[in-house]
Amino acid sequence: MRGTIQSIPRVKLVEVSAQLVAHVRQHMGMEESILIPGAARALSQSDWEQIEKAFLENGDPRFGAENDEEFRLRFGRIVSLFPKAQLLI
Repeated sequence: MRGTIQSIPRVKLVEVSAQLVAHVRQHMGMEESILIPGAARALSQSDWEQIEKAFLENGDPRFGAENDEEFRLRFGRIVSLFPKAQLLI
């Protein structure tokens, strides 16, 4: 870890968080307005079946049940670093 939560000025944390939210919203907007409609037009039923099979076989490494406990622990650690009064931004 490069630093602790306490070493990051609150204003900087808010600024970086806002930038991240903007980036994620832009990314999701592109998925919803370009990627998904394009895929709906271009992919065949067979393509969708192969995609579904791949997802079922591989899962999502960030959100699979096997990682739930690890992420719960990490989330708890992050939350514990903030004084309760500072969690409300």
